[in-house]
Order: sequence, then structure tokens, then C-alpha cells
Amino acid sequence: MAKAKLFQEFFFNGLFGKLFHRSSPATKQREFLLTKETIQLWSQSYMYLVLPLETLNDSNNESWTINWRGINSCVSVVEFLKKNALVGAQHCNGDTGNSLPSRTSLSGTGCNSSQIFHFADSSVDAKNITDMVVVAIHTGKIYSVYEVLSDTSAESPFESPQHNTYAEYFQKKYGVLLMYPSQPLVRLKQNHNPHNLLVNFNGEET
Repeated sequence: MAKAKLFQEFFFNGLFGKLFHRSSPATKQREFLLTKETIQLWSQSYMYLVLPLETLNDSNNESWTINWRGINSCVSVVEFLKKNALVGAQHCNGDTGNSLPSRTSLSGTGCNSSQIFHFADSSVDAKNITDMVVVAIHTGKIYSVYEVLSDTSAESPFESPQHNTYAEYFQKKYGVLLMYPSQPLVRLKQNHNPHNLLVNFNGEET
């Protein structure tokens, strides 16, 4: 149950870009929402628990089962952000000169380095990256990977003249010093502006 609640706290606050916040309007430093006690995130007046389910095979008479692998993945991200909360907060504040740590490395496994994508907390084979859910550590927003942009990298020319490269853009705007600027860019699908089906904002009957 603790993992299930942590999944919902992370996933839904991430969807709405609320994983990092300021304790007060006058405070510049941002904090990771789930670092401290989260009891205030739950209200008995409208409490509900939404969990992911495994995809069913229509050819088999399978029953619905909870996707604990997905839940555990979210829990591991929360633990990573707790341990590296200062990194995320510094990036949100635009501090510079910091690089993102890499928890897992696949170097030395016999894989071609061009087939591996390095993220802040893990390294992933390129064939498994499409539709993968990722979190931008500098904003706390959740995205899904739409496609890999071959023949591009963070060292490619930036789309506007204010910055020379994407690497320069992220360093100057967010304070993110990329550790692997030569790996291909990925196109992300925005997930942090979902349609809220639980609240009827138009006052219409549902």
C-alpha cells in the first residue's frame, strides 16, 4: 500500500508539474514535494487510489492485475529524487555548473555505446526507449518518449540564434550541464496538461 500511494503521489503531481515547489512566495529555493511527510496530500473528503494495470491478452482468460513493475519504477525515481533533491532544486533555480549523476551504467556489457541512452538515474537500450515515461529533473514534469531524432545531438545548432547549441541552451537557461551531449535528441510528448475527468469545469451534466 505504501508503494501504491507513493506511485499516485509521484505520478499525478508529476502530470501537473507539481513535484517541485517553493515553501513560500519569497523563497527562491525549490523543494522536492515528496521529500517530507505527504499526509497533507490526502484528504478523506475526496480520497481515491488509481493504479496502473497490466495489459491483458484477449486470447487468454486473464484477470486484471496491478502493474507492480510500473509502480516500482516510480518508487525508484522518487528515491533517486530524494537523494538528489538538491540537484533538481538547483536546476529549477537556474544555478549553473552542476552535472546530473548517473546511477546505472551499461558500459562494459558488450553493447555499442551508440545504442545506449544515458539518463540521470539509469541507462536504457535504444530499442526500448520509445513510449518510455521520463521525468525532467529540472522541472519535475512527466513526458513520454515519442521518437529518437537520429542525426541530432545536444551539440546540434539550436533552433533560435540566442544559443549556439542545445547543450548551451540547457546550461544557460536551466543550469543543466549535460554529461552525454553527443547522444541523439529525443522528441517528447507532453503529459503534464491532462484533461481532468474528475472535475466538471463547465458546469455541464456528465
